[in-house]
Amino acid sequence: MKKLIMLVLVLATTIGYAQENRLEKAKKDWTPEQMAEKRTNKMVFELSLTDAQKERIYAINLQKANEMKAKMEARGENRNEYMEQMKAILTEAQYTKWMETKSKSKGDRRAKFQKDKN
Repeated sequence: MKKLIMLVLVLATTIGYAQENRLEKAKKDWTPEQMAEKRTNKMVFELSLTDAQKERIYAINLQKANEMKAKMEARGENRNEYMEQMKAILTEAQYTKWMETKSKSKGDRRAKFQKDKN
């Protein structure tokens, strides 16, 4: 009986975690308009905004969402440029080893973050 309960708990936790990751990935694909609308609707609900306030806040949220999207795209372009420069300098073996080291380091940071989060 204990094993069954433990199995159910593990499955429930796994399913919940998987769905959380899917939601985070979906957020990355949001347009600035969707992000601004979501944030504005949340503020309307929490603060009981008037229609005039809602329109003005939506405009501000849209501006911020566009700025954030532009920054994220620029960061991605800079990262790609950096990777290309490293690839041009390093030998193929060095580049492969460097990428493996980066992946391991990223995994270590993620594990530490999860540990600190809990």
